[in-house]
Parts: sequence; C-alpha cells; structure tokens
Amino acid sequence: MQLIVPGAWDGTRRIDLPTAAGFDAEGTVWTGPQEWRNPYTGQMLTVYDRRRTTRREGSVEQKMALRLDGSAMGRVYDSRFGGLICDQEAKFPLDVWRQGEVRTFEYVCRTTRGGQVVERRRAARITIEELDYEYNGVPHSLRFAWRHSDRDTGEVLDHRTYIFSPGRGLAAQSRR
Repeated sequence: MQLIVPGAWDGTRRIDLPTAAGFDAEGTVWTGPQEWRNPYTGQMLTVYDRRRTTRREGSVEQKMALRLDGSAMGRVYDSRFGGLICDQEAKFPLDVWRQGEVRTFEYVCRTTRGGQVVERRRAARITIEELDYEYNGVPHSLRFAWRHSDRDTGEVLDHRTYIFSPGRGLAAQSRR
C-alpha cells in the first residue's frame, strides 16, 4: 500500500491501510482511510480519497478501495462520467505478484443517466513489467501496465504504464 498511497515502506510484505495525507509526485492528493457507502449497494467500504486537477479534465475526485481478494486497489467512485460507481475494479496491484505476471479482472460500473441506472461491464488487465527496481534513485519501485476495456465489446478505453516508488507514490505515468 505504501507504494500506492505515498508513504515510507519498511520492506515487509503485508497489506495494511496506512494514513495518507499528502501529495504524490504528480500532485495528486491522497487522504484516508475513511468510511464511504456505495449508493447502489449500501455496502460500507474503507476508501482513500484521491483528488487531482488536470488541464484536460479539470477537477477529478476518486474514491479508491481494496478488492475483496486483496489483489488490487481500484476506483469505487469517479466524479467523471456522470459519477461512476464501480464494484471490484482493479487499477493498482497489491499482494504478491511476480515480474511478468498478468492478471485480468472483471467488474461492473454504474452511473445514472436520465434518471435511469446504466450498468457497464468492464475488464482490467494488469501486467507487472518491472518489479523491485530502482527508478530515479529510489529502490523498490514498481512499473506496470494497466489496460481498461469494455468487457462486452473488447474496446480498449484506457491503456497506461504506471511507475510507483516508496515515499513518492505515483512517480510517472504514460499513455500507450
């Protein structure tokens, strides 16, 4: 978690929920953990609030939560796309992964349009490209590819490479 939520990492392999109240290297503000209720399911989740401002999208607010299986963290809320609510998204890998490993996750996102709930079936594929390496002088960094697609049509909606470093959180990203 300390790679994703900017924090010091002591090298132990465990998933905990460290307190976050700071910026990552790209200016994203992380706060939490805190409780949040999914408006569609009523389920209470422990989330991190992630906020950033971009030239293209303006102000973006996201709520990020662990998947139930502990293998990744993903958005449960995104202010874009009409207020998207996702269940079990995988965006940032957690748990034990190996270099070169690929995992695919299927999930559902919902939004309200014209008073009607619209469901979108999605898939995410995470590929670990470089594990426990030095990035810009920071050891124990992680580079992975994330591909987000429509589960029904296969259309790729987003494909990025992320680099996370201890104490910095997101250190770099690029679109593919």
